Amino acid sequence: MIKPLYTTTNSSVSQDEGPRKEAPFVLYATGVLCSWTTEQERAELTQYIYDALLLIANQKLTINTLQAIYAEIGSDINFQDNLLNILRDSLTNTNSQIRLYTLQLFSITLTLVNHSIISNKILPALITLASDEDIIVRTATIPVFGSIIVECSESEILERVYAQFQMFDNDTTFRDEHRVQSEFIKTFTQIAPQTENKFREDFILPFLALIASQNSQQQSERGS
Repeated sequence: MIKPLYTTTNSSVSQDEGPRKEAPFVLYATGVLCSWTTEQERAELTQYIYDALLLIANQKLTINTLQAIYAEIGSDINFQDNLLNILRDSLTNTNSQIRLYTLQLFSITLTLVNHSIISNKILPALITLASDEDIIVRTATIPVFGSIIVECSESEILERVYAQFQMFDNDTTFRDEHRVQSEFIKTFTQIAPQTENKFREDFILPFLALIASQNSQQQSERGS
């Protein structure tokens, strides 16, 4: 009786009652669906969370609920593929809000999985979103790439992340956007103490110096 009743009562969520209605998502996903173990039941869990992602993104509700679900069950290897499949299927959704939320869920997931999954499943997805047509989505990849540098010690993974940052730097139209520069400053300031000396000395510090120089020049031009 739990599933039919719950599915019916949560078929529509208004903006006003969003926070009140979101909470049961976590309880149902982690307390009911995760207690099932057959392939069909796990497929139902996958579909349920995917539908919740679409609902929450389309109505621009807070993503805290889904982050809680991923944090709760993401460390269980029995469900990691299901959770990653949801994010993979969301990469090309036409709604940029869904792609943005997908990024935020990747950020939660990468702290719960091994380096192989990061290398083979998460990093390729992030690289795809790093060239997204929506600059807000592209910008949101920056802190996630930064988190990978902090979380991983595998040289192969780090080199791919460094290469992506270099691609960002080469795209001056993207790099020189104010919101992008702000995100770079925030991310690099947070991760710099934990990065390899070579990357910090050869990329982060010159990059931040360039931004500082550009900002100083712009202020001088406005003042003259």
